[in-house]
Formats: sequence, C-alpha cells, structure tokens
Amino acid sequence: MHQWSSRAENLQKSPLIKAAVVLACLPCIAAAQPEHLLEFDISESQRPELASVLKRIPVQRLLLDMAEAPRTPDEVKAALSGAGVSAEQLEHLGLIRRRDNHYIVALYLLTRADLLHVRAVTDRYAQSLADVLLAHRAEIEAALSTYNAPGVDPKAVAYFVLGCVSLDWDGLGLTIEKGYRKKYSYPPMTWIGDWWVAEANELTWEKYYWGSHTDSYGDVSLTSFGDHAHQPRAAFPDLVWTLSQHRKQGGWPGSTRWILRSLLSYSPHPQRTAEQTGAMLFALRDGEKDLPELAAAAGTEKEEALKLLEILLDLQYVSSRGRRYQARVPVLTKRDSHLLTVIRRVGRGIMEQWFADNYDQLKSDLSGVTPWRYGQSFAEGFYPIWHCIFGVANRRLVQAGLFADPCAESRKFKGYIPVAFQASVLKRP
Repeated sequence: MHQWSSRAENLQKSPLIKAAVVLACLPCIAAAQPEHLLEFDISESQRPELASVLKRIPVQRLLLDMAEAPRTPDEVKAALSGAGVSAEQLEHLGLIRRRDNHYIVALYLLTRADLLHVRAVTDRYAQSLADVLLAHRAEIEAALSTYNAPGVDPKAVAYFVLGCVSLDWDGLGLTIEKGYRKKYSYPPMTWIGDWWVAEANELTWEKYYWGSHTDSYGDVSLTSFGDHAHQPRAAFPDLVWTLSQHRKQGGWPGSTRWILRSLLSYSPHPQRTAEQTGAMLFALRDGEKDLPELAAAAGTEKEEALKLLEILLDLQYVSSRGRRYQARVPVLTKRDSHLLTVIRRVGRGIMEQWFADNYDQLKSDLSGVTPWRYGQSFAEGFYPIWHCIFGVANRRLVQAGLFADPCAESRKFKGYIPVAFQASVLKRP
C-alpha cells in the first residue's frame, strides 16, 4: 500500500466493497519502503488525528515493542521523545491502554510472526472446511445442474453462490448471529476497519478468494469476487467507481485505462452504463440474443448497444457466435431462486456444524497471537480470521474442481470472477 490514505478514501465511497483489501495489500510496502514499520489503511480525511499519529515512526516502533512486552510509563515517555505525541494521546486514540503499572497494546496489531502463525493455523482449518464441503459435492452439483445459461460455466456459478454468497456473506451474518464474531468495540478499530494493523512484511495474499466488490443500480447488482492481489479489477462496479472518482485520464490506473476510456466514450454516465450492462446480461440469462434484442433490453439504439457489446466482449462478460451473443459470466435472476435457496441452505448447515466442532479449538490455537495474548476479544478480531479460512477453503475447492479457477490461463483478467444478479432476488447482507 504505497499511499496511506487514497485507497481507504476510495473504498469508503464504495458501500459494499470488502475491507479485505487492507490485508491483501500488505506485501506492497515490504522492501520498497522499509521506513514504514506498520501497514494499515485509514482515511486521513475522516480520521486525521489517528492517521497522523499512527504514521509516525516512533509510534510504530513503540507499538511493535509493546507487542513483545508491556512498557512502563517512563519507557513509553522515552520512546515518544521528539515524536510530538504523548502517551495520553495514544491512550485517548485507543492505541494503547493501562494495565496495572504498565501500558499494553490496545489495537489489533499483528507482528510478522503473528501473521505467519495465523496463516499456518487458518490454512489447516480451511482444509477441514473444504473437506466437509466436498463431502456434500453431489448435493451441490445436483442443484447446479438446473443452471442452463448458454456460455456460462456452472462451476463459476458454484464459485459465486457457495464461495461468496454462502461462505462470505452468509457466513459473516451467521458468525454474528451465533456470537462467534462481534463488531469492534475499541474506538480505533471502528475507524481503521475490520482488519488488523500489521507489521511490515513480504507476504503475498494471492489466491485467497475472499473479497467481493458489489454495487447496485436499481434491480441490477454487479459484483466481482476473488483475491485482492490482482488490482485494479477490470470489472463492474470497480470501473464505475473509478470513472466516478477520476474523470481525468491521468488519475486512472494504467492497466484499466483503455477500458475506462472506452466506457467514457460510450457514455458520460457510468451508472447508466452499469444498468444497461445488467439489463443485457439478464436478457442473456434466458438464452442467446441478437443485437436488436439486446438493444431493446438495454433501452437504447442498435448502434449504441453495439458499442457497449464491444466493450463487454473485451471484458469477457459476453461472447459472440456469428450475430448472436451469449453471457460468459454468472447471471442470476428470479429463475435461479431455488438454486440459491438450496446451496445457501447446504452452506449454512455445513458452517453451523463446522463452527460447533472447531471454533473453541481455533480460538485456543490462536491464543498466543498478540491481541489475544493481551486480552482482546477473540470475537471482535474474528472478521479477518474467518476471511483467511474461507478464502483458502475456496482455493481448495478450485483445486478440487468444484469451482471455476479465477486464475485460469483462459482468463484475460485474473484473480476474480464477475457476476450479475437481480438485487430483488439476492440481497447482500
């Protein structure tokens, strides 16, 4: 994460984007900027004092030292000498707190050793979750057999419905409902987000399939689901967000500049473009369509519809067979309500039993990690732990052939799979 605030400010403007970006961006600093001892994502415009204080190297060094052992008030005062901030200010911001005659870390801070331990432990639990899911493979594939949109891989549908809707969206709701997860109560974590602050490291989070970027335009919901190592995403709604935030070409990410230029040339109203894209994809859910049919679905003229289709062909949202078009990405409409119900029911049942069997031991296995060693609430820090588990479980299901591979060689844009669905059929929690 080379910029401390711009990414956070952009993400906060996108209501349904995953906070998983924070953890996925950890490798970016590593060797390039060794003067940054901690990695985090805070909006400077919304929390200027916290961002300013946490960026200071003496503060970062102190927090890492305190992750190893508590510090006395005199030691904290000495460590902050010349930093322009006091222990009282750090305590007010919720970065440290008093315990008896010492100060201890009060935020969810993970050292590099903590991160390695978390990865090793969650990888093991991810495999156990994947094993249970694969034991229900026949039931899952039977439900998927009802999906018959020409050109769409049912394994990509499985990847989205089970990997994203069930494990991610429903899983987050289930963990709150059952008390396995709680919203952060410490003030700084409501400002920083759901992720921990981490010691600078070189770790990669590629193929941790845990992040959805979603937005709705009327009854059209467009999303992509995948890892956050492959950024920026050449998919909706990211393209709409980028066009809305950076009208000038100089502000566009280089890898998607040509797509953004094409979209802006097509229409100066990116939200309208997203609506038309969804309308075309919904029409293609029912089978192949020709240009006049897709123009009618999008409510535009044939010449304009052709321009949009050329962009969607480049993005691999659609394919063409002669003068007819097919969808290439999963599209879910009212006709898929039963499929969604069945797979979500299977997923919930599996998660309920898996948590009952594994949660307490998982908590014990991670008890030596810095925040929990200092008495922080495990449930309040469970959001990223669950993401690590289902993110790796999804990778295992890709390897097992139940899911389509977001990084397959045939994909022009790797690391994620785009999806369109009717907001009235599938409501994102």
